[in-house]
Parts: sequence; C-alpha cells; structure tokens
Amino acid sequence: LFERQRGFVAADVELAHAAGILLAPALARQWHASDSLLAHVKRSARQSIARLTDSSHAACKLGAGVVLLLLALSAVIPITYRVTAPADIEGKVQRSVAAPFQGFIRDALVRAGDTVRQGQVLATLDDKDLELERVRWQADLEVAEKKAREAMAAANRVDLALATAQAGQARAQLDLATERLARVQITAPFDGVVVRGDLSQQLGSPVEQGKVLFELAPLSSWRLVINVDERDIAHVAATQVGELRLPSLPGESLELVVTRVTAVAAAKDGRNYFRVEADVGGAAARLRPGMEGVAKIDIGARSALWIWTHRFADWLRLLLWEWSP
Repeated sequence: LFERQRGFVAADVELAHAAGILLAPALARQWHASDSLLAHVKRSARQSIARLTDSSHAACKLGAGVVLLLLALSAVIPITYRVTAPADIEGKVQRSVAAPFQGFIRDALVRAGDTVRQGQVLATLDDKDLELERVRWQADLEVAEKKAREAMAAANRVDLALATAQAGQARAQLDLATERLARVQITAPFDGVVVRGDLSQQLGSPVEQGKVLFELAPLSSWRLVINVDERDIAHVAATQVGELRLPSLPGESLELVVTRVTAVAAAKDGRNYFRVEADVGGAAARLRPGMEGVAKIDIGARSALWIWTHRFADWLRLLLWEWSP
C-alpha cells in the first residue's frame, strides 16, 4: 500500500508493480514462517496434490502411474517360483580302475568317451620285467627243491630245513609274479562308458601301484547333480519337480524329480553351492556322463514382486542384523 500527497503517474504504477513482484515472495515466506507445524504439513500436502493433478509433466506422470500399477499387480498376482541352477550328469555308480602293480604302460586301447564291454581290455602294462622275475624265481625254486632232495638223501635235517624254507620263499615269489602277469591286461569290470582316462599320450611312462588309470560308469544308470546356490537351498526339498535343458537337446525339456538334498557344499566363483541329486526317469538312456545343462526346480506359487526382490530383501535383513548391536 502506497500513499502520497500527489497522484500517481504511469511510471509510478509500473515501479510499484515491479517492487510488489520482488517483495511478494519474501513477504509470503515471512507470513508462512509463523504458521504451526500442522499448517506446514497441510500446505505441503495441498501443493503436492495440486502438482499431481495439474496438467504439467503429463508424460512423466503417466509413466509413473503405469509403473505403480505394474508394481501393485506384481505384488498380488502369483506366479510359479523356480530355482535355476547349473546341472551335471554323473553315473550313479562310478568305478575306478587302478594300476595293479608298479610298471610301464605298453598299450592304451580306450580313452574317455568310449563304450566298453565287461572284460574288454582297456590298457596293457609291460610284462618283460615280470617274465624275467618269474623265470628267476622258477630257477630258484628248482635249485631249492634239488637241495632239499639231496639233504633228504643224506639225512641232513639242517640242510633239509634250510632248503625247504628257500623253496617255500621261491614258490611264494613265483606265485606272486605269476599273479602279476595275469593282471598285465587291465580289463573293464562291467559294461559302461569311460568317463575319465586317456593313456594314449603316456605310452612307456611309469605308473605307481594304485594309481587310477580309468573311471567307468554304467551305460543306463545316471543321476543329475544340480549345484544350487546357498541363497536358494532353503527352498529346495526332496520330491520337488522341475525341468532340465541340455546343450545337446536345446529344444527339449526333460522332467526331473529331486531325490536328495545333500549337505555337501563346494566353493565356486566366490559363492557356495550345494549338491542336489535328481532323477530324470526314462530320459536317462539318452544322457551321457559329463553333460552339462541348466535345471529349474519348481518351488511353488509366489508373487512376482517377491520373486524379483527376495534376494535383495534377504541380503538387507542379514546386513541389518549384522550391524545391529
């Protein structure tokens, strides 16, 4: 409000208008500063509602509304929750074929991936040293038996006892050499497939007694091992069903049934994974050990929002509990 003795001209009116524009916000802040907290809250709410309902930023408001609607739907619409994990095919029974004695590899007839029959020769060890050892002990046995006969003819009990002991030792060593010669050829214990072992690049190299040369698995008895992340293992239980896909059968899903959740964990890529065993039923005949794929285990119905956020929520709860006193 301006007062003066003389009248206002147009220039004075424009100056007053400009001053009002500059001073009005400051005066309004001064006026609102004296309001109570409740009045501040009411005014802020009215302003926020006004911004949401006016026509400004229509595209942003429409997008935000669509996002909120999708979040609301995802929180109430249930979908099937499935745990996804890498899977490997293993034989239910795997047999290790080891070197029966210390020697040298002469022949290697099979390698990993070959199908073998029971009794089929897998590899052969060099038997030259064993033949020489057998001949030597055979000669020692004959000499000891001859000495025993001579001592018996001379009625010399001391020489007879000594010769008899030498003959027994030579006979035992001869039997051992003969037994080793019978095991020079390493054969398959049953019909199956070689899952590990390739001696074709080791011909002539020495092997220690008991060293594993091959690993065999039966042809029709497999098990599926699913490596489930420790963050998901609590949701997995026996008798649950799921699907398996393999690179060799990319367009086909194989049904699986969880048979066992083991307590065996293995560290890989900085995380812990638990072995979950499953059965693939009639599809086992089409599988081979060493195959890898992806398995999905059906857990049950959960909301889509929970499925998307449960890992982060679990991590956040654990972090808050760790930081709490």
